[in-house]
Amino acid sequence: MLAALGVDAVALRTEMHQDTLDVDIFPTFKGKAVAFVTCDISQRTRKAEANALRDCGATALFLGRFWPKMTFWQQAAWLVARWERIEAFAEAVRRGTCADIQRSGKPSIFQL
Repeated sequence: MLAALGVDAVALRTEMHQDTLDVDIFPTFKGKAVAFVTCDISQRTRKAEANALRDCGATALFLGRFWPKMTFWQQAAWLVARWERIEAFAEAVRRGTCADIQRSGKPSIFQL
């Protein structure tokens, strides 16, 4: 969806094999100025994934529990309405910052 908005974004499923584990994906972000956007909030609580994400130093933005409850078109409309705010936040924070993105689009920083 983000690429369709003209955002320099890549869906990982197009870049890596579908069976690639998150702990193997996160090290590919090391040293890169990337923001990882996901709705998989369990990556924060699964110890190996949280450690790998923290160690890679990428900014991680977690779309809240509201995200999977929305239809594709609702998600698209939500992104269009809030992406500028989310992108501005991601560009302004120190690399490696983690944040929950609330339904309002407001980020809430947390530590892994």
